[in-house]
Amino acid sequence: MKAGDPRAPYARLAVVALIREPGEARWLLVRAPLHTPAHLAAEELWAPPGGRLERDESLKEAVVREMREEVGLEVTVFGPCYAYLTMHKGERTLAVSMACRVPVPAPPLTLAPAEVLDARWVITEEWLAMAHDGVALWTAEDIRRATLLAGTLLDLGTGA
Repeated sequence: MKAGDPRAPYARLAVVALIREPGEARWLLVRAPLHTPAHLAAEELWAPPGGRLERDESLKEAVVREMREEVGLEVTVFGPCYAYLTMHKGERTLAVSMACRVPVPAPPLTLAPAEVLDARWVITEEWLAMAHDGVALWTAEDIRRATLLAGTLLDLGTGA
């Protein structure tokens, strides 16, 4: 899409998968190749996996596709639960977090090397500690809000 395209959104739209492993209540985080200026880069910055929507794709379709492509997981999507405006790859991006679950036990991950360098499952307290240590892209407040809302949505119902 060109900048002058009247159909171009104010911000790019992206999805983020808040994937909770049912038995352990752990969240999937990935370490992706950095797309930030060198002076902001750290050796490892962890965040939930996700990616941008393609034209005419729904939020659910995008998160299912992105999880297949990036980590090789089939997810059950429970719906949107959190959103934030950020910069990603030099573009203003509205990231919509989607509450997701995987089967028990969680299947092995198949990482796409161009998209994901490493992955790990963490409990909320570990993720908060990572934010405190500066190795998580999300702030502690965003982590608290998103995991509370995603957890509530996951506990309430069936997949969307």
